[in-house]
Amino acid sequence: MRAVTITVIGKQAQPDGSDEDTIELVTEGRYEKGPDGIAISYVESELTGFAGCTTTFTVKPDCITMNRFGSECGDMVFEVGKRHQYFYATEAGNLLLGVNTLSVHKQLNEQGGELAISYLLDFDDRVFSRNSFTISIK
Repeated sequence: MRAVTITVIGKQAQPDGSDEDTIELVTEGRYEKGPDGIAISYVESELTGFAGCTTTFTVKPDCITMNRFGSECGDMVFEVGKRHQYFYATEAGNLLLGVNTLSVHKQLNEQGGELAISYLLDFDDRVFSRNSFTISIK
């Protein structure tokens, strides 16, 4: 893996797209393009609410996985048109959320590039937020 600068812009809104919040994180990370896919890894900050966690995105032709390790753990799978489940740990206990990927945009090569994902989060099959993030690697 090689050292890179990673910019993550995350957006969260109500299901209808209203009341959108945006956060931006610029950090150092690691990037590797291998025969089985691409790995993007960085340490989260207090800004994201996951301070001290290491987040790794694995980008394959058919899906993208996000693995988070540290004080908060969790795995998300992004696959357009499919709903996957995601265990989200809270102080009150674990929640089982649904992740429904709306779109994925990938422009990645050996030097870096950009990854964008748009998705809905639901609880008990009721959508509670519309989310997206863009990751730029340089």
